[in-house]
Order: sequence, then structure tokens, then C-alpha cells
Amino acid sequence: SARGAKLVSAESAAIEVRAGETSSVELTVSEGTFLVVSLLEDDKPVRARLRVTDEAGRRVDDLMSMEDMLGLFSEGFSSRERTVGPLAPGKYTLVATTLDGKDAKKSVQVEEGQTERNVKLRLK
Repeated sequence: SARGAKLVSAESAAIEVRAGETSSVELTVSEGTFLVVSLLEDDKPVRARLRVTDEAGRRVDDLMSMEDMLGLFSEGFSSRERTVGPLAPGKYTLVATTLDGKDAKKSVQVEEGQTERNVKLRLK
């Protein structure tokens, strides 16, 4: 897969890489979708860990470019609202967990052409 500041590709088919040989894959990138996830308990923002996985169970919330990392350091990090992406079209599972064990889980379908999607996770 490929991912940039706003562009993303879908996962390619598996390829085999062998020492001394050339392997190739063709990826098509397009503008991805950013999920803006609000973590709530009784409709109030709450701190929680967030895990986002794709349909194959691969984590996508921790994929960050150097530019993303620098932005976190300069703008700050919130554990009450998280932005994840860009994401390719597909189904994603969001799981949030507080330090005291409360959790929330939600499936989200990302459609092509969405630039941003707001999601509220209500912890129980």
C-alpha cells in the first residue's frame, strides 16, 4: 500500500520478494478519507486509547508519516479526539478503551469521495 499526506492506495495483492531479484507492484493512489473520532462518555469528551483496523485486521491508526509526527509535536495530541487517515475506501473497525476498562466498538464504511467523516464513539 502507499500513503501520503492526503493520498492513499488500496492494499495490493501479495507479492513475493527474493534476494537478488526484482519484484514490482502497481499501486493507484487517490484522495483518502480522514476519520475524525470523538471519544465520549455521557456525551462528554473522555480520554481513551483508540485502535482502528481494516477488514483484514491490520492496524491503520498508527500509520504516520514524518510530517504527521512533526504536526503532533507542534500542534499537540488529544486522546479525546483523534484523526485517522487518509484511509482508502473500505470497512474499518474502531475500538476505544479507557484506563478504567470502559470500551466502545463501531464499524464504519468509508466511501470513495469522502474527504472527512466524523465518528462518535460512546464509551460504556
